[in-house]
Amino acid sequence: MPGNYLKFRTEIVQKYLDHYPSPDICKEHGLPYLRDKLFISISLITFPICCVAYIPSIVISLLTHQWIIGFFDTLCMLALVFILLGKNYRIQLKKTLFSAIFYTLSIILFIYMGMQGPAVIILLCISVLITLFHSKRAGLISVALNLIIFLLILPFFTIKASNEIFFQKYTIESLMVVCFNLIAFNTLVVLSAASLVDQLNESFLEEKKLQELLRKESVELLLAKQRAEESDRLKSAFLTNMSHEIRTPMNGILGFTDLLSEPQLDDRDQQKYLGIVKKSAARMFNLINEIVEIAKIESGQTEVVYKEINLQDQIDHIFYLLKPEADRKNLYLSIAIGIQVPGAFIRTDGEKLYAILTNLVKNAIKYTEKGSIQFGYNLRSAVSSELTSQPAEIVFFVKDTGIGIPANRQKAIFDRFVQADIEDTEARQGAGLGLSIAKSYVEMLNGRIWVESEPGKGSMFYFTLPYLGELKETPTANNLEIPEGHESWLKDHTVLIVEDDETSSVFISAIARKFSRKIFEVQSGIEAIKVFRSNPDIDLILMDIRMSGMSGYEATRQIRQFNKDVFIIAQTAHAMIGDKEKALEAGCDGYITKPISNKKLQELIRNHWNKK
Repeated sequence: MPGNYLKFRTEIVQKYLDHYPSPDICKEHGLPYLRDKLFISISLITFPICCVAYIPSIVISLLTHQWIIGFFDTLCMLALVFILLGKNYRIQLKKTLFSAIFYTLSIILFIYMGMQGPAVIILLCISVLITLFHSKRAGLISVALNLIIFLLILPFFTIKASNEIFFQKYTIESLMVVCFNLIAFNTLVVLSAASLVDQLNESFLEEKKLQELLRKESVELLLAKQRAEESDRLKSAFLTNMSHEIRTPMNGILGFTDLLSEPQLDDRDQQKYLGIVKKSAARMFNLINEIVEIAKIESGQTEVVYKEINLQDQIDHIFYLLKPEADRKNLYLSIAIGIQVPGAFIRTDGEKLYAILTNLVKNAIKYTEKGSIQFGYNLRSAVSSELTSQPAEIVFFVKDTGIGIPANRQKAIFDRFVQADIEDTEARQGAGLGLSIAKSYVEMLNGRIWVESEPGKGSMFYFTLPYLGELKETPTANNLEIPEGHESWLKDHTVLIVEDDETSSVFISAIARKFSRKIFEVQSGIEAIKVFRSNPDIDLILMDIRMSGMSGYEATRQIRQFNKDVFIIAQTAHAMIGDKEKALEAGCDGYITKPISNKKLQELIRNHWNKK
């Protein structure tokens, strides 16, 4: 029942505020707003009570010729009507008028009716209401005003200036006692009401703080729920996409390997099937590389290696590498260079720049069905002033006439596995990792990447790299002349292959036969040391780093104790950060990752020979 009453009263107050608004009521102020609502609530209760009391009061005042009481009673009623029905008046004005008129009425009643009338009760009530409506300070001011009025009344007893019954009935001594007790009790009531208001305000603020905390926790819980749902969705997308990306090339490898074993297979079909197997294997290898690279980026194991590179050579290499792929789709691939880099040499991580550009151009080819693809770079000069200084940077771009990207997806495409969430009308291969890796690489190189695109009209990807200044062109190892008779030397190696995986050992042996006259194969570091001691003519060791028992690192260290000249190349399938440095520190001369490319291995051997 009390709950229903409170709800009903709250609704009445709200309806009143809606119909009789005050411009200075603000719901954001907390306690002031509650004080205003309390004043409206008390005013709505006071008005009907005063209406009931007004009629007998005015009748008695007329019969007893108490004109002043009748006048102030009427004045109070008119003030209440104004307070309740006056629209668009400030509520502070209404509160002040309410307090003043009732305060004056209580003093008049006290003088004319003494302790027998309602004056004392009204006086105490109005002090409390002033405290509730305004503040503790206003309540104490009303108490001080009571004291002043009582002190002003005392001279009337001394000089007998008034013939009112009040002054005839009470002595000055009794009035002083009454005044003292009344002021003391009045002060106690005001302070108690103020203390109650302060405690309620503290509770209100604490509740508000808890509500805000609860709101924040609710928001965080909702975000956590959304993140969990997004994580589940991405996991499902990842598993679905990985299943597709693994099964598709595996189907090509296993299926066409099966077909290659069929008898009566002509050379043309054999070459065709071998091409498909090779392409499928390359696709799977690319997927594994991307997943490993993402893991390395996440764990902070990707390092940046700055070196001088010929930028124009990089651009040309990517162009000639991807042109056949563009030609197969009848796309026009072209290079556009703005202001060329002086000397064409820049200092950056060439491998990462190559990966970024290759990913972007490949993406453009994948999502473009007709038209053209253009990529290149421009040198943006340094801009400096007294207030700002912007260093020079190289702006790379890749422009296509493909399907385009909606505005609400242009940030999401740089998230990993995002392609699994794009609803394309055509299936396109890829794990959705390329752009994520490109973005990570760009940021590692202190650049930024963005896209401008419109669905149906194509896309234009941009990324920047800081320009670290012009560098003089220096010949690379590939530009050095090969000594006479060197190519014949490549085919005259005695090679020791240290590999504990049978499949890898067979594969490496097949590659090594192309540049070796004699091959030894062992499966452990201990065997490697034994065989090498027995065959001092071995001039090349392909050392697997991670083996059971003695590792490749330890085997290399022990070999270096008695032979400093043999060429040792570390080869591994792990390729984690620090492996190369550890291998070189152990005594290896070179480092190559699996799957081993015949071309890269020969290049590594050639470069080592050129340095001698």
